[in-house]
Amino acid sequence: MISISPFHRRVFLSVGVDGYTKLWSTMQRRALMSMRDTSCIHIADGLDGLYASDWSKARPLVFAVAGDGGVVRIHDLGNRRPMLPTIELKAPMPSSTDDTQKRILALQFNHKQRDFLASGNAAGHVHVWRLSWGLSNQSSHEHQQLQSCIERMEEKSV
Repeated sequence: MISISPFHRRVFLSVGVDGYTKLWSTMQRRALMSMRDTSCIHIADGLDGLYASDWSKARPLVFAVAGDGGVVRIHDLGNRRPMLPTIELKAPMPSSTDDTQKRILALQFNHKQRDFLASGNAAGHVHVWRLSWGLSNQSSHEHQQLQSCIERMEEKSV
């Protein structure tokens, strides 16, 4: 799954069944940042994939990823440790639901109601969360922070 940043023309995310989230620049051959989502690994089942990602439509530094395990993880590149999720959201599911039915296949920030995030799982359930003010409202100079963050990562990657 590929998600293009709505705030930066060269930046996009990729997630995959290998459990990795990668931040890319069209100006580089290698990923600027790569992180493995180890918190959703089910060793016995071999489930660890990520199937959905999206950039916030209101905050240039915020994105979300989801997949196996039914957990949505929101990351903020403005944090000191952007590789760790800022918050984890888990949709309520009956305990009888098997792990493959909990798999999140769709994820979307709302472009009109900036504090809403929706996900859809393999069982056909849709869950909508209302995000905190801090995750849904842009701070001053956030566009410039994204630009400088990308430039720093591109310089390290050369």
